[in-house]
Amino acid sequence: MAALKILAKADIEILVIMRGGGSWESLQAFNSESVVRAIATFPKPVLTGIGHDVDVTLAELVADVGSSTPTAVAEKLNETWDILAGTLQSAELKICGLFERALTRLDRGIATVGTRIPRRFEQMLTEQTTVITAASRLIQATFTKLKERITSVSSTVVGATGMMKNALRTIDARLRDAPLLLMRQVVIRVTTTETQVERGAERILQSTRTLLRTKTTELATYEKSIRVADPAYNLRLGYSLSYIDGTIVRKLSDVSPGTLITTQVADGSFTSEVKDIK
Repeated sequence: MAALKILAKADIEILVIMRGGGSWESLQAFNSESVVRAIATFPKPVLTGIGHDVDVTLAELVADVGSSTPTAVAEKLNETWDILAGTLQSAELKICGLFERALTRLDRGIATVGTRIPRRFEQMLTEQTTVITAASRLIQATFTKLKERITSVSSTVVGATGMMKNALRTIDARLRDAPLLLMRQVVIRVTTTETQVERGAERILQSTRTLLRTKTTELATYEKSIRVADPAYNLRLGYSLSYIDGTIVRKLSDVSPGTLITTQVADGSFTSEVKDIK
């Protein structure tokens, strides 16, 4: 834990935790909660090589890369980064595709809702107008018949006739107020629909934010892996790269006595002539 705290503040590119094989009991320090949490929150990439293939500790599971042995750690540090570069490009295409599809679904949802609201408003207005028109015609026909019958009665029912006329005026006033009441109901329905659309859009935006956070975390992991495989890092460890006319030397058959070779090290390069091949 003391070493982890010190190295967390040091200017390093990667932390390697290695231990040779041993009994399972002797590896329990790498299963302790404090060590596991320190590795999980370490600010730089962490590579582990603890025990053997059969030994899997919690520290190995939370590290950025877990290898089974110190030898496997060395091989991992010297892997080519071509595969990681291809993986990063694939991840970029995948992220862009997912984001583009999410935006397309969002645009389609908003367009569908935007078309549905005016259509529903027009349909509702037509239905209410039809109902009111039919009811108005029925009431007017009924009242016309009543008026004819009231006019034909004798003078003994004049008082009743006055009451019925008052009722007719009241009903007529209600018919005149019916369009205003209808418009109020329509406004209420439209307001409710707009609220539902806004909530749906908010849910879609929240899903998009969650997707972006997930992909940002994945990109950070890829960045750590690429930094581990950086050839410049290997040069700083003491390795070098040799070239003949710009082509890297991979095996003895690539050179012959008298060949000029350019060797690149961490802080520059130099040219040498091959004298002998063994």
